[in-house]
Amino acid sequence: MTDVQELLTQKDVLQAIRTAHEKNRIATQLLQDEIVKVYNNAVAPIPEAKTKWERYIGIARSAFGIWQGISLGLKIAGGFNSAFRRKR
Repeated sequence: MTDVQELLTQKDVLQAIRTAHEKNRIATQLLQDEIVKVYNNAVAPIPEAKTKWERYIGIARSAFGIWQGISLGLKIAGGFNSAFRRKR
């Protein structure tokens, strides 16, 4: 039995629709809260380093991130150049 058929078999169809809509709204809100939590964790600033080694690791991660960004930018620029290069 599908959801529509199940709703139509209820005594009060409108109340059943309202209840189903409320369940969907709650589920959507839970998913939205989860997405917001994951996004906030992804873009949260790195916590302050407490030891010398944590500071060194943070510097290494930052340098690696910069290197990845530069190499990705060069790959994108090379792709545009090869895609739009004039053939002679």
